[in-house]
Amino acid sequence: MKPNDKTEKKQGIICLYLKLVRCI
Repeated sequence: MKPNDKTEKKQGIICLYLKLVRCI
């Protein structure tokens, strides 16, 4: 497992959250 994996996952969650907020 790469250390960047956790960072990418966190960024992905933030992106999804922002997209949901924009959709609403």
